[in-house]
Amino acid sequence: MGLISLVAIAVLLLAGRIHASDKLSQSYISKLGHEVQWKHSTTEMKERVEKQDILEIRTENRPIINEPIEGASMSITGRANEGQCGQPVSRVQSKINGGQNADQASWPWHAGVYRYDSSSGEYNFWCSAALIRPNIVIGAAETCLAGTDIAFITYISLGSQYVNSQSRLFAVQDIVCHEGYSVDADGFDICLAKLASSVAYTYNVKPVCLPSASQYPEENESCVMTGWGPSSHDGPLSPTLKEAPVRILSAGDCRNAGTRTTWDQFCAGGTGAYPCIFDEGNPVVCQENNAYVLKGITSGHSTNCSGTNPTPGRFTNVSDYDGWISNHVSRLEDESNTCYDPSTFISCGSKITRSNTILRSPVSNQDTWHYPRSTICEWYVEAPAGKDIRVISMCDSEITSSFRDYCYGDYLSFTLDDGQSTDVCGANYWFSVNTTANKMTIKFRSNSDDLVARGFVVKISFGGGMIALSSATLITFLCLLANYFMHL
Repeated sequence: MGLISLVAIAVLLLAGRIHASDKLSQSYISKLGHEVQWKHSTTEMKERVEKQDILEIRTENRPIINEPIEGASMSITGRANEGQCGQPVSRVQSKINGGQNADQASWPWHAGVYRYDSSSGEYNFWCSAALIRPNIVIGAAETCLAGTDIAFITYISLGSQYVNSQSRLFAVQDIVCHEGYSVDADGFDICLAKLASSVAYTYNVKPVCLPSASQYPEENESCVMTGWGPSSHDGPLSPTLKEAPVRILSAGDCRNAGTRTTWDQFCAGGTGAYPCIFDEGNPVVCQENNAYVLKGITSGHSTNCSGTNPTPGRFTNVSDYDGWISNHVSRLEDESNTCYDPSTFISCGSKITRSNTILRSPVSNQDTWHYPRSTICEWYVEAPAGKDIRVISMCDSEITSSFRDYCYGDYLSFTLDDGQSTDVCGANYWFSVNTTANKMTIKFRSNSDDLVARGFVVKISFGGGMIALSSATLITFLCLLANYFMHL
């Protein structure tokens, strides 16, 4: 068996190990057990070399690092006295766990957070959030929006009162959680998520008002919590959005009732209004100046959310984060949108002759940014004579196959004029393809099944020739792979 064949087999085994363990169903079980935080299992970095002296492809996983912003400031529209937010069409209060359903459009800012499993094509409901800008929602970190590399599998539902309708889902571009949040400590349980596309406000999609730093929740203040959580810890989700009146309690009453809060939390309760699992992120709104203001975000769930003596829920006090929200909304809105830029669409069959061209997979709609089924699209890259071609991913990519099944379903391929090629598929958080040749065909293929994902975004550039890889380099690479498998 030739040296190149050994390299290819080793690469397939390594890639299969990485992608095969990346199953959303495992995280869903962890959510039900409420013991393990979601984390991608694909934390390794892998390298593979194919076709000696011709093609080189590298892939790795990159964690998302959210750094604090210093000196950023802005004024967020949507305060209670501006008349642009917190305006439901109708309102009827009922119980969240076992009570009556909320009216359509009664809480138009309520958002569902879903995680997409590309191996099954299913959207799993995860938690709730609230719309505060046309492209930004706010929610909880704990078992909700926090996690490594989850923005790419997170989708937001808006405008529906049914948990399983998923009639309008929006891809998430980025998630920023508070720098102080930790799974091992309480507090700082707050995140912002930026949608890949802005939504148009309608009668059933509107933002909630944000409180100022001085709009603290007051003892005995009457508010409303909304959500799809079950009526008991092990019960099914409510198919229809529910609402429940809650009364804000004093710190002493919280302690006496068995609920411990941190400096940035308050507790509240009411008949049938005790948050259960999957209620994380539920908004708590209070009416002020004829508008609803987001006073709290459900933090975790009650240790006893049903029965004769349920414990009051804990809620992050949104007014404590007035400055943090302003700073990070500013950062998110200034963030580059390269991964979801319609101008990066290049027609199938096009010839690419300009360096630094951005190319993305076809898109079936710009809400989810999923590629269409049954699609074959080719682009022809030609660099000037004496130049090599370099292709590097600009964003997290996912194409619904894995190296384990040899990219049988959907894949992205890179082919030279002499027929040599390499494929990319599965979940690659970063990859690059380099060649000493100056011509290449890039092909994207999706099959007819319902399993689709967000595809790829790459930058194609031309450089000065690559250094040819020697046999000694390949042998060293094989030794490194062998050492890796020996220590598994």
